Amino acid sequence: MTSVAAETVAAVKVLLRWGGGVALAWLIWVVYRLRSDRAWVWWPTLSWMRWTQRRMPFAPGGIVFAGSSSIRYWQSLVSDMAPLRVLGQGFGGSKLSQLAAWTDRLIISHQPRAVVIYSGENDLAGVLGSQRRTAEDLPPLFEQICRQVHSRLPETRIYWVSMKKPPARREIWSEIDRANELLSAYCAGDSRLGAIDILTPMCDAWGEPRSDLYEWDGIHLNQSGYALWTDIIRPRLLAESPEPAA
Repeated sequence: MTSVAAETVAAVKVLLRWGGGVALAWLIWVVYRLRSDRAWVWWPTLSWMRWTQRRMPFAPGGIVFAGSSSIRYWQSLVSDMAPLRVLGQGFGGSKLSQLAAWTDRLIISHQPRAVVIYSGENDLAGVLGSQRRTAEDLPPLFEQICRQVHSRLPETRIYWVSMKKPPARREIWSEIDRANELLSAYCAGDSRLGAIDILTPMCDAWGEPRSDLYEWDGIHLNQSGYALWTDIIRPRLLAESPEPAA
């Protein structure tokens, strides 16, 4: 082996060694973040979101969609909701408890006229072995978010989007049903709140989730799933939270 070849091999080994170390460290961090209930673990992600949004400021008075991966992966959200002016504030793998901790940055700072929230699945599922919450744990967390928003933006309307029943999370379906029931009842007690049922149309006549609406993992939505959500959520927002007259 020539000296050049030897040096090249040595350089590749160093890169692989360091690259592998970085990849392993990143994997450990991702697993820790998903297992953790602490809010601070999302600080790097939310800081990056904030930095990118400064390049395209979102004017007050729009509609904020906040929550976990179902919001984070909604790539066509802006075009799907047109002519409504919307901002996606999802951070994948997050819990409702963590959204409650970051409400000021993710929601209030944008001064929206309406907020659409999808979260709670990860709380009930206990992602990667993290502590599982029960259905009864979610309404107080949602109430905490509502109190924070309405203390600063008393006229803002807040919508709770019912949790779907992912085929891969059958073990928490009963908790999802109970949580949806409790949260819908909570929304009924305040005219500024609204519950949006996406679960019923996502199930077949026997109450089983429609697999054609999900990605291969049986958890996340595919394009057909988001198209269905659009058909349900957009008309509701247009009717109750339309764009202000120019």
